[in-house]
Amino acid sequence: MNLILENVQPKHITLIQELAKTLHFQVKEDSSTKKTKKRLTPEQREFVEDLKEALVQVDLHQQGKIELQTFDEMMNELKEEN
Repeated sequence: MNLILENVQPKHITLIQELAKTLHFQVKEDSSTKKTKKRLTPEQREFVEDLKEALVQVDLHQQGKIELQTFDEMMNELKEEN
């Protein structure tokens, strides 16, 4: 299956590339586009790392190796933190 993203805002390109790399997607760039390299902000890096961790947990859950929290369990945990 092929997926083509067009008109991606420059501020999102690095984030999308990091996500594609994490998911082991093959990325091909159109040679007619100007390649700009932008560093992620600390907030974006944290988001990417959190997303990677979440994807690992989803993968382990799908393999039956871990059980994920229910929504109610998560909400109760958040309430207890406050």
